[in-house]
Amino acid sequence: MSVRIRVSYTDDQELAGITRLLSPLVKKWKRQPSNGKYKRAYGVSETAAPKQIRKQGGSGIEQRGNSGK
Repeated sequence: MSVRIRVSYTDDQELAGITRLLSPLVKKWKRQPSNGKYKRAYGVSETAAPKQIRKQGGSGIEQRGNSGK
């Protein structure tokens, strides 16, 4: 499973802070040239899909198995 992240920013320091926070998950970032006021960067996180999602108190996340439902 992969997660794609798009970040819009105006200052390079903003991007540095975001990449530092997300560095455990996202190893590679791609910066796009600015096209107006905002600059863009894209990151892709390759993570293994969990077999089960545990129910956490009141969060609305239910336990799922591989039953196909």
